[in-house]
Amino acid sequence: MDINDDFPKDPTEDTDTDGDGTGDNADDDADNDGTPDDEDAFPLDPNEDADADGDGVGDNADDDDDNDGITDIDNDGDGLGDNVDNDDDNDGIPDSEDDFPNDASETTDTDGDGIGNNADTDDDGDGYSDELELEQGTDPTDASSIPLDTDGDGIPDSLDDDDDNDGVVDGDDAFPTSDEPSLVPAQAFTPNGDGNNDAWVIPGIDNYPNNRVSVYNRWGHEVFATQSYRNNWEGFYKSRNEKLPAGSYLYIIDLGDGSAPLQGWIFINY
Repeated sequence: MDINDDFPKDPTEDTDTDGDGTGDNADDDADNDGTPDDEDAFPLDPNEDADADGDGVGDNADDDDDNDGITDIDNDGDGLGDNVDNDDDNDGIPDSEDDFPNDASETTDTDGDGIGNNADTDDDGDGYSDELELEQGTDPTDASSIPLDTDGDGIPDSLDDDDDNDGVVDGDDAFPTSDEPSLVPAQAFTPNGDGNNDAWVIPGIDNYPNNRVSVYNRWGHEVFATQSYRNNWEGFYKSRNEKLPAGSYLYIIDLGDGSAPLQGWIFINY
């Protein structure tokens, strides 16, 4: 009777399960569930498309998809047992590519330490926190990409007060990241009593308490010498009150740490 025929004028069709206007005989996906009929164990049931154990109950409804007598685990509650679900935690990453297939909050463990990158504060396990690496412009997921750390003390140069670990703070070190001499004495001073540049300054000399400083005139005569120099020489001849004449003088600085003495020229002007 026409009352039961979805296509009363078409002798080749009588049913349209999914109501899409195409009869089931001609429709490649009669239940419109996205699975072609020739691959669908339940071509007329939009709620089912697979029956892993062939027991006539679709996997979505079957609580034992493989019929092994053990109730299936459905970690993500999507109706598919984990044994047939290719994304157990439903995080959008296939289990085969997911380091944490049962944890929807994690997918990747770059350094293989068992802590997912979302929770791990050091994703690549290089000893530098992700936060620090992002601040320093290095890649927190690449162990070979690390902040510059000249002295290898674990503190990036940008945060280290003494990049080369030579005992001289970078602010006083003319060569903070190299083995060059750490001290560069002032090349001139004007001990005229005006309170400006009156003493010869050697930045960082206080980091070498065993230092010895000697100054010579152009004829090689020592005109000043002291132990543990404190940036307080105002051009006096030795320990007297007599000021040296303006001119160039040779200095030799022994830091007292076994390194080669530093030497150069300073100019006294009034």
